[in-house]
Amino acid sequence: MKSFINKNVLIIIVIGVLLSLTTKYKPLDLPLERITEPNLVYTLTYLDTKIYREDSKKHFYLKGYKLPSTKEISGMEGEEKMEFYYFLMSSFDEESHLESKLFKTPDLITPEIISISAEGKEFVVSVSFQSENGSKEQGVFRITKY
Repeated sequence: MKSFINKNVLIIIVIGVLLSLTTKYKPLDLPLERITEPNLVYTLTYLDTKIYREDSKKHFYLKGYKLPSTKEISGMEGEEKMEFYYFLMSSFDEESHLESKLFKTPDLITPEIISISAEGKEFVVSVSFQSENGSKEQGVFRITKY
């Protein structure tokens, strides 16, 4: 009887390990800070950028701007700076700056955008970046349209 229980426990452990190995990797949800400075929102609403995505119904768009941070990368020689993104989400209204929402990402080490998708009520921006210990990480920023 004891051997039967031990075999069942072993089978359950093996199944659990296999399930954990086959589950899809979910990237880390990264925080965003809402920026409400009206002059900055106005300027970025009308400033062109290469980082741009519209939703499928052409009601909303997302723009991104990659900028150097004032924070230096610890442990790096020279004056290497961290970087961050501003993401501006707005509608195609005539005065879209009145509807615009501006967000700032945390400072990251060598961030790169992998993809931008419009999923339902939000834009999802997938990024890769280097952690402070040097490993490559992935995360997502979720920006609600309305």
